[in-house]
Parts: sequence; structure tokens; C-alpha cells
Amino acid sequence: MHLTNNEHKFYFKKKGDISGQSFEGDFTVKCVLNIEEQVQVGILVDRYNAGSRTLDPNRALMNRSIAELEMRIVKDKEEKFLCPTWWTESDFGRTLYDYNILYSVFSQAMDAEKDWKDRINKEVKKAEKDVKKSNKIRADREKKK
Repeated sequence: MHLTNNEHKFYFKKKGDISGQSFEGDFTVKCVLNIEEQVQVGILVDRYNAGSRTLDPNRALMNRSIAELEMRIVKDKEEKFLCPTWWTESDFGRTLYDYNILYSVFSQAMDAEKDWKDRINKEVKKAEKDVKKSNKIRADREKKK
């Protein structure tokens, strides 16, 4: 199954808090993940956390961010990730020094999911309103017969 407009492209530009390096480029992400992809995120998070239930929250969030982005960043027909080369060269943020870069990319990807869901909810509400209006018109016509 394919969802309508389930991809979002965003431009990223930010300076690293630790390295002072500037990072920029376009990312294309999936707005929502299917069940298999969600399960894969969970498996990756567990692997990155090494099964630890006592991992500090900051490290757990880093691992969650990396796993989510691994599943969300879209690949083209040649299986190349649609993101800046600095991102893939940093092994999806693993070799960066700057937490703010990882978290900013993650935040923008998650904002795409929220925006997609908000847009779909608006479309559903409009469709429900249209159906009610159509049903009322139909009922009024039936009454006149």
C-alpha cells in the first residue's frame, strides 16, 4: 500500500555546537512509517542500546534518533539515500561531534510526520463534512418526493 504525499523534503542548515562546522543540504524523509518499518526502528534501537534498560536518557534518545532517521530517509531508485553526503559519510550522524545537528535533523523529520497527520486529519474532517452535507441534500430530496 502506498500513502499519498508520504514524503517530505526539507532544507537543513545549522552550525555544530562543538565542531563549529556548518552543515547544510536537502533531506527527503518518509512522513509516516509502515508497521514493518516501525518494528525495524524498535529492533535497531534495542541493538544500539545493547539491550540496556539502564542506559541514560540522552544516549537512548541519540540511538532512537539515529534509528528513526535510518528508516525515514528516502532512497532513490538506485538505493541512494536522499540526503547530504555529509550525513551518509557520518554514518547517519554516528560520527558527528555535534548533538545539536543530530537532534535538529531528527526534529525536522518528526515535524514532517506531525504535519502530515495534521493535513490528513483536516482532509478527513472536510470529507466527513461533505458526506454529511450530501446526505442531507439526498434526504431533503427524498422528503420532497
